[in-house]
Amino acid sequence: MNFLVLTLFPEMLKTPLSESILKRAQEEEKISVQLKNIRDFGEGKRKNVDDAPFGGGAGMVMSPEVLADALRWAKKKIPDAKIVFLTPHGERFTQKKAMQFAEEQTPLILLCGHFEGIDHRIREMFVDEEISLGDFVLTGGEIPALALIDAVSRLIPGVLGNEESHEEESFSLKFGGRMEYPQYTRPEEFEGMRVPEVLLSGNHAEIKKWRESHIEGFSQREFELFHLAKTSFSPKKPWKAKNFLLRTQLSSDVEHFVKWMNDAEVAEFTLYDPPYSYEDEEERYEEEIINFQGLFLTIVDRITGIPIGKTAFELQEYNEYVASFSIMIGEKGLWGKGLGTAVVCEMQKIGFELLHLEKISIDAFEENAPARSLYEKCGFYPVGARQNHVQKKNGMHNIFLYELMKSEWQEMQDHSKETKEILKFRGNFDLGE
Repeated sequence: MNFLVLTLFPEMLKTPLSESILKRAQEEEKISVQLKNIRDFGEGKRKNVDDAPFGGGAGMVMSPEVLADALRWAKKKIPDAKIVFLTPHGERFTQKKAMQFAEEQTPLILLCGHFEGIDHRIREMFVDEEISLGDFVLTGGEIPALALIDAVSRLIPGVLGNEESHEEESFSLKFGGRMEYPQYTRPEEFEGMRVPEVLLSGNHAEIKKWRESHIEGFSQREFELFHLAKTSFSPKKPWKAKNFLLRTQLSSDVEHFVKWMNDAEVAEFTLYDPPYSYEDEEERYEEEIINFQGLFLTIVDRITGIPIGKTAFELQEYNEYVASFSIMIGEKGLWGKGLGTAVVCEMQKIGFELLHLEKISIDAFEENAPARSLYEKCGFYPVGARQNHVQKKNGMHNIFLYELMKSEWQEMQDHSKETKEILKFRGNFDLGE
């Protein structure tokens, strides 16, 4: 990946770029970093790059003519590059943004401002994105530029010696965008403080569980969901039902979700109207993948492994043991064949037995008679309605609300077992006669 930094102080960047991982990444041609002094485009004998602001005030403003010349030179050098201005006005730089830059690998021209900033017309005419390290002021854009280069470069394949290093660190998707667990090394005891015994046990399963439970920022309930998603619904070890599998969502599922949401029949009884963009669905996926206030699953054909729908529990803020349930069968060829009923019944079992939910709620459009019939057949009962609650292109829609308590579901299961035992007894008796 290529970086070109436009700066008034290239010496500020040279030393950090010539050390450690960034040095090796450049030597191995995993990244390329060019530094260009903006003063080379300055005016007059003194190579002036700034002037007093219109309207008066303290400080100086970087000249639009000088910056325009510098940026045009940079774009001529790297035509397909994206121009990024480092400024407190910009989007907050995060690990997610670093991952986006690393995945796209579009060359970046990093413009470092100084003084009181740059002429606003440059921002409007040339800049593609604005990035900020946070709500504070620095003397210039060099430190933010260096931070961006470092954060993005280490995500480029081959830059780190161990490819799993950036997958198992703070803010990674593996840790749900949170801080990773505490780390320890020798000696076992330091000034009266001992390393947790589990880390010395050699029991890898217990060590893994301890680390997961100590991811900073997890509540106990979030940890339960995090651990459950990894152990019972991972792509390598999904939840198995008779004709389908349930597993955690993957980024590759997004294309299927987008296809379904752009089918008018599939999207008819959802909150969205086609057209539905890939970017919208990708953003939703990323939000859910780091949101441990729910369990978001893909329904997969057991034979082919192809996604055929999705389903989820989303915990309520007021009570973590109450969840909203949702289901979408995206493949229309499977409609009316009992798949929806089977998924709902399986998810009830998961919700009440694994998630220890006390109540599951679900809603349905008034016009969606098949869904309402399915929910009632599975034990949900109506508890109310919201008039004109959802607006779509074809007008306002009423929503019917349904609920099911754990105690009621358990009674249904007990009754079902009793029925099966009676039928089994009758069958044995008749056979004996």
